[in-house]
Amino acid sequence: MRGGSPSTIVKSLLASPRARFVFSPDGNFMLYAAASAHSDGLFLTRYPTGAGKWPVPQSNGNRAVWSRDGRSLYLVLDNRLMTASFTASPAVSIGEPRMLFDATPLNVTLDRNFLSDGTVIAVQDLPPDKRQIVLVQNWFAEFRDEEK
Repeated sequence: MRGGSPSTIVKSLLASPRARFVFSPDGNFMLYAAASAHSDGLFLTRYPTGAGKWPVPQSNGNRAVWSRDGRSLYLVLDNRLMTASFTASPAVSIGEPRMLFDATPLNVTLDRNFLSDGTVIAVQDLPPDKRQIVLVQNWFAEFRDEEK
């Protein structure tokens, strides 16, 4: 945007250091956390116009990411990792979130990564007295031996 001037896309009353926004993989939508007089939650709007405002169902949190293919939203609700379907055509539609897993009993941090096939990689944060490093040496030899 050379020579352009800044413009407001959305206004939010949410004053949280964790509040953020995320663009869809195709760059046509923006997912953001917002607060209103009635509720806090996640919302979706078209980018860059800001046209339309769609609430993400049950999104009382303010953390979410897009799947790499743009067909799903991943969000955190009460320490549970959830997914909701998303379609833009013929009309914008956000499905009801469904739980992928409950991170509470596992003490899994919600730092996560999503592979292109939708697999979720999460890190389990163990207490200091349970942490260990496993060193595997010559691991490639096992495969080499199988080829013989």
